[in-house]
Amino acid sequence: MSALARYFIHRGLVVAGYDKTPSTLTHQLEKEGMLIHYEEDIEEIPHVCKNPQSTLVIYTPAIPDTHKELQFFREKGFEIQKRAQVLERLHAVIKVFALQARMERPLLRRCVHT
Repeated sequence: MSALARYFIHRGLVVAGYDKTPSTLTHQLEKEGMLIHYEEDIEEIPHVCKNPQSTLVIYTPAIPDTHKELQFFREKGFEIQKRAQVLERLHAVIKVFALQARMERPLLRRCVHT
């Protein structure tokens, strides 16, 4: 997820999300411009991410269906895609070569198209 977040940040989009616990990685992403919160709370979702017309919600299988923020986005009719779906869409448009040495922490991300 961090690579996707960085990709969208470098494309000039607002990227925000939830993680269960702060880490070195989440702090680095915040320094790079990502808006991250650590409480499962709809009020923590940035206002700019609450527009279904301009927000893409990306999540991993580690986020349960009972997650309050995921439920909020579903109920409000947001476009919601799993990380793998977004990677497939990007792969169809750009050439990618990537290696991953370890599993990253799961994040719920919202990428806002401005």
